[in-house]
Amino acid sequence: MSARLAIARGWGLDDEIYARLIRSHPDTVPRLHKLEGRDCLIKNDYPKVRETVTYEGACKAGVSEGPGTTTWRSTVNGAWLEQTETETSRKGQLNGKGESRSANGDVCIEDFVDDRPDGQDTLLTNGRTVVGLWNDSCFDDKAFEFAIGRTLENCGF
Repeated sequence: MSARLAIARGWGLDDEIYARLIRSHPDTVPRLHKLEGRDCLIKNDYPKVRETVTYEGACKAGVSEGPGTTTWRSTVNGAWLEQTETETSRKGQLNGKGESRSANGDVCIEDFVDDRPDGQDTLLTNGRTVVGLWNDSCFDDKAFEFAIGRTLENCGF
């Protein structure tokens, strides 16, 4: 038994809940997601329960390709939330400039390479603007440190 699993059990978490938390459960691992009403797929790094995805843009060889708008809908605490992204896809993954708008009004403008943030990032939230730079999925603006698909240690933080 791994040390993490032992700790999770010590907290009273069962194996399925723990697997969902660390994104190793089949329902939570990144995957290609079928778009509603289309025979087309798009990369979904953070699948959610009962999530629906629509895409306005071209599909090539069964995956999103080129400029388009993706709308993600899911429920949180019984309320439907919606996030809209305008981006460029290549083989179902984000590439180039992307802009996402969440239900609470936050706006994030980022650069992507092969579905990972890499380049300029601007977040507009609660009347504040946070600007920073992603470097191969690692973000550090001296106030915040983030890593996507990597550990903070792998990023050198």
